[in-house]
Amino acid sequence: MLVFENGDYIDESLEVMIWALNNNDPHDLLLSQKPHYFPEMLSLIARNDYKYITALEHYKADTRYHNPEAPVYRKLCESFLFDLENRLSQNKYLMADQLSLADYASCLLSASFLMLNVNGFERLIIRI
Repeated sequence: MLVFENGDYIDESLEVMIWALNNNDPHDLLLSQKPHYFPEMLSLIARNDYKYITALEHYKADTRYHNPEAPVYRKLCESFLFDLENRLSQNKYLMADQLSLADYASCLLSASFLMLNVNGFERLIIRI
């Protein structure tokens, strides 16, 4: 949480990151030279934070408790990873040929999915 002297605050981590980068973005993680990418970047991060995390949590629980729904959630997670791989096949990084906020926001979640069942992902070719 970011609290300002006047009592205002920002409590969403993404909003804090955007505020910080709007104030100082020496590596241009917001891709300021390509402002048309910003809505797409926010959409990718939102999908990551809401849909993908929900599917990942269900997959973890269903795998742990041998729920027959596990393959459904695994497929949802795989579709997210395939989208990331497709983006990486077009650019050096997720949004462009330079790092962006989307890359940092997505990397740990992608790795957490792969660590759940490394042997089951031999058929997936994903460069993260």
